[in-house]
Amino acid sequence: DTLISKGAKVLILLAQSNTAVLPGLQKAKDAGIPVIAYDRLIEDPSILYITFNNVGVGEAEAKAVLTKVPKGNYVLIKGDPGDPNASTFLPQGWDNAGLKAAVASGDIKLLNGPDGEAEHSQAAAGRHLVAGDVAARVPHGRVRLLPRLGQDLAGRE
Repeated sequence: DTLISKGAKVLILLAQSNTAVLPGLQKAKDAGIPVIAYDRLIEDPSILYITFNNVGVGEAEAKAVLTKVPKGNYVLIKGDPGDPNASTFLPQGWDNAGLKAAVASGDIKLLNGPDGEAEHSQAAAGRHLVAGDVAARVPHGRVRLLPRLGQDLAGRE
């Protein structure tokens, strides 16, 4: 509302929720203000969507972790099931890189279900993964850090 009332000529959004933002988008449309959705798809034909290659990101993630840990237990935390990046694009890249084949062969076991179900991911991650920030506080390296990946883990191994 504030940006519209101040005369914004265009809105560029990185929506945390592709549904909560809809009333504001309607106000922008009613005011004739073009909207660009960055990185989070908002399914509306009047909104321009720009992003990076999410399938390529998924492929790079899976290749990296499969190289480091080609066999064992994995937990997949995809994110918001309503976000096409999390539910479609990244997993397609994971499959392209061989993760689906590794699961089918038995080399990889998904601890939170066959598709890394989101409703179980947080609990599974709490049981099976150690965050780097926590491990940094443990003396004498007693905790073995497990590889973790994600485009939002910038600067972390």
